[in-house]
Amino acid sequence: MSTELKFREAVTALLMTQPFFGQLLLKLKHIENPNLVPRTMGVSKTELHYHPELIENLDRDELMFILGHEVLHKAWDQIERATHYVESKIGPDGKPLDFRLFNCAMDFVVNDALKEQGVGKIPSIGGCFDPRFPHTMTPEEVYCILKKEQEEAQAKGKPDPSAGMDSMDDH
Repeated sequence: MSTELKFREAVTALLMTQPFFGQLLLKLKHIENPNLVPRTMGVSKTELHYHPELIENLDRDELMFILGHEVLHKAWDQIERATHYVESKIGPDGKPLDFRLFNCAMDFVVNDALKEQGVGKIPSIGGCFDPRFPHTMTPEEVYCILKKEQEEAQAKGKPDPSAGMDSMDDH
């Protein structure tokens, strides 16, 4: 099956089974971009970019989850929030921003919401998911907890507990 057909089938399935997510997805221009490194998917204010090899390596339900994931980043204004922190270089805790950590904090709340709503299935490629961080928390709250855990581990000479976290947006 071609990448384009697989992508369209997942969009249609999302629209039919999760109309909220499907409608938001249809408002974005979908752009295949084989130059994305790493092979990932990402959303801006008006566009959804995806690497064709990412699509090839996912089944329909996993692709639906990732499409929902990107749509929620936009719906919850997380793009604008992340841009604010990047431009100010200051994180929600008032200290220098660790963008990778903030990206994971956003993913934790998004992925929990998708799991609760039954949007597709969490991809086998991984992603940030931790039941300690439900979608009822803000990314800022999650970031502050993760940053504190990171600092405490560093103070004790232990490995960074966030080092193994892998944002879905990094694939």
